[in-house]
Amino acid sequence: GHAALFFGADISDAYIRYATKHRHSNIQFTAANAEKLPYADQSMDVVTSVYLFHELPRKVRRQVMSEIARVLKPGGLLVIEDSAQKLESADIEPVLTRFPIEFHEPYYPDYIKDPFENWVSGAGFESMASERCFVAKIVTATRQAA
Repeated sequence: GHAALFFGADISDAYIRYATKHRHSNIQFTAANAEKLPYADQSMDVVTSVYLFHELPRKVRRQVMSEIARVLKPGGLLVIEDSAQKLESADIEPVLTRFPIEFHEPYYPDYIKDPFENWVSGAGFESMASERCFVAKIVTATRQAA
């Protein structure tokens, strides 16, 4: 079998420099905006995103999701970890509502009202599952086959 290759992208040059300095040899990091990923169409088997979507305005969330769909192979796996949202987290709504007030999170109030469920499938994904883990949620979906 082939050795796995990993690619990491972040908009912060400083984070990329740090990650590159501390990386494993089979990981390649690139400073890039998730709205325009520097990868070929259908070139990835798996795409992961950790705590990105709550940092983005609604329109950009959808643009990033369509970019992820573009670079994923048909049948490829998407795994997202991000903040919980109101849909599955009514019991902790006061915590979610307070968070952007205590921390500078300008897009967070809209994010918690904009469920992944409403827009992941629109980007060409199926078999979406979502599971809450305390104040986070894990979302998985499969890129639709051609």
